Parts: sequence; structure tokens; C-alpha cells
Amino acid sequence: MDSSSLAADFPPLSSSAAVAPASMRNWSQIFAPDSSSPSPKVFNFSHHPSEPEIIPFSHDKLEQGSGDWNLCLVGYSIGRRPFYEALLGALNKTWSLKGSLKLLSLSEGFFLLRFSCAEDYDMAWSKGVWFLLGKPFVLQKWHPKFKPKRENFSTVPIWVKIHDLPLACWNSEGISRIASKIGVPLAADHLTEQKTRLTYARICVLVDCNAAYPDEIKVSLDGDVVGLKMQYEW
Repeated sequence: MDSSSLAADFPPLSSSAAVAPASMRNWSQIFAPDSSSPSPKVFNFSHHPSEPEIIPFSHDKLEQGSGDWNLCLVGYSIGRRPFYEALLGALNKTWSLKGSLKLLSLSEGFFLLRFSCAEDYDMAWSKGVWFLLGKPFVLQKWHPKFKPKRENFSTVPIWVKIHDLPLACWNSEGISRIASKIGVPLAADHLTEQKTRLTYARICVLVDCNAAYPDEIKVSLDGDVVGLKMQYEW
């Protein structure tokens, strides 16, 4: 096919449609703030071509950049990372907050908890470890040099349900002897202490991280052997 016939199929380029060379473009105009946008531009960047190989941030610079994060805690669950929605629901159910809470995902299974109220922040930090979604949820204080790091726990507290516990054993000594086959008994929930839910006793036990947890613990009731089913909440 003749090249002149090919050219006739396309309209001629106008001089106004010519594209400027890349070196002549003003790239900053592409990212200029939209005057019709109701929200102001948050970041105003500048160029620092003379920075050394290791870029220094002094204590004053770090303090200056910490204002948004002073009421923040960093948390993680021992074991599998919980789903965001489930964790946020558990936090809101467990805590009666006076202000607002923002839950933000970090890498490696960590979460940032951003409080609007210092009283809520102090309340959450008062324990350091909460029991959420059947697992310990460990909190750490954020600081300008903070780097998420999991602690090496040799023991952790878990909740255990002892099913079909004989009523004659439903007391401090009986529950302690049974729970001691798993770890160190720490506490019982309110319904267990009040003996108002008799389908199972719910006990918090401090266990070794590498321990094997029995599905059944056998007791002898004056010579009659009975197996008690154990149910672990994590």
C-alpha cells in the first residue's frame, strides 16, 4: 500500500497538539492541589540534594514528628494474627472508652491503637496484656524509635473450660488440682466463681509455650474414674 494513502487516513497534527520534551515539562503542576477540593494539602515536599549517606534525625526532629502518635500503643496477638474487624469489635466490646479509637494495621501482624483520650490510653496500658478473641493480646508503648518486635514468652495465660466438672470438686482445691495438670491456675471467671453456669468451669491458667495440652484429664471419685474434657480458647 502507498504510504501517501496511509497518511490520508489520519488527520494532520496541529502545532498546538505537539508534546513538549520531558525536560521542558513542569511536573509539579501535575500534582498541584485542586482548587475545588475542600481539604487542604497535607504534605508540602522539598528537595534536599545534599543529604549525607546516613540521613540524621535529631532528638528535636523526632519529637517534632511525634505529635500525632503520642497516644498510641502497638499490639499483637500471641499465635495467629486476628482479623481486623474481629479485633476491632473485641476491643470496643471490652473497653468502655470515653474518646475514640483508631485501629491501624502494621506489618508482621502488629496493630497500632491510636487513642484520642489520654485516660483511655492509660486504661489500656494499665494491664499491658489483654485476653481478646481467646488469646493474649500484648500491648507495647509507641515511642519515636519504636520498632515492632515480639517478646519471647516462656509462659502465657490461656483460658480453659473444664467440662462436666463434678459439683463436689467445684471449689478452690478441686479446680486447682485439676487445672495444675495443665499449668498454674490464676483465676476463674465470674460465672464459675458464682456457680451459676454448671456446664463447665472456666479457668485462666499460666501454661508453658511448648507444653502439650491434654484433651482429657481423669479424676478418681472415691475409686470411680471419670474423664473430664478440656477445651482451650486459643
